[in-house]
Amino acid sequence: MTQDKIISCFANDLCMRIAGEVVQELKKQGGHVFYTNGECPRNPWDEFCVQHYVYLEPAWDNIKDYVSSYVLHHVEGLAQHQQLAIWLQTEPGFDWFESEETEPFANERDIVRHIVDDYIIRLAEKRVEEDEEIAAEIDRMGES
Repeated sequence: MTQDKIISCFANDLCMRIAGEVVQELKKQGGHVFYTNGECPRNPWDEFCVQHYVYLEPAWDNIKDYVSSYVLHHVEGLAQHQQLAIWLQTEPGFDWFESEETEPFANERDIVRHIVDDYIIRLAEKRVEEDEEIAAEIDRMGES
C-alpha cells in the first residue's frame, strides 16, 4: 500500500466517523430547525435529508450551515495530523500536493465542506432511498 493510499484511507475513516457522529447528534434533537412547509420532519437530520432534494432557498443554505457547524465542532477537536490527512483529500489539498510549497495548511472550511459534501450528503441520499416517509415528504414538497 502506498503512502498516499494510507493517508487517504486514514482520512476516509475520520470523515466517516465524523459524519456518523454528526448524524446521530442531529437525530437526537426533536423538531425542526428551519422547516416552513408541510408536515414537520422528526428532527434536523430528516430536515437536512428533505432539503437536500427539495432545495428551497434559503432553507437549504440555512440547514447546510447548521449541519456544517456541527461538523466544524468535530474538526476543531482533531489533531493537526488528522486535519491535514483530511485536507489533503480536498481540491486545495490536491493543489498543494502538486505545488512547490513546503508546508501544508489545513483549512478547516475546506475540511468541513469536504465532509458535508462528500459524506453527509451521501448519507442523506441513502436515508431518502431507505425511508418511505422522507421520500413522501419530498414528493409533497415538490408538488407545492
